[in-house]
Amino acid sequence: MERPRKTKRRRRPPPRVQPNRLPRYKRARLASAWSAYLQAVAVVARVSGLPMEAIAARRGAGRIGGELAFCRSAAIYLAVCGLDTQQAHLAQALSRPRWPIWNACRSIEARRDDPKFDLLMTSMEKMLGETA
Repeated sequence: MERPRKTKRRRRPPPRVQPNRLPRYKRARLASAWSAYLQAVAVVARVSGLPMEAIAARRGAGRIGGELAFCRSAAIYLAVCGLDTQQAHLAQALSRPRWPIWNACRSIEARRDDPKFDLLMTSMEKMLGETA
């Protein structure tokens, strides 16, 4: 007797946020998280030279390159640490699970041991403080 083959289960993406169905306080939270992310994206785009639209795109076409992935991670880190946005709110505003947000913050924080990288992130945090 043949055994049925196991199939891989695919994870469902998080449901899209429909702002008009949320209570007012949650809509305000999402709006503030999204605006904090856009402020951080503007700073990262100014430093890296990449277009802001490419960094802030909610979903890309497949896998993204190393520089763009770093810019998105840096923007997430700046929004969370520089502008005190909660990771869960930012994840909901970006329509993503919480673990990519946590992973981006963790990877940037791990790289801050390098003095050159720390100087770069500190300068971006100062630029973010000037724009906020």
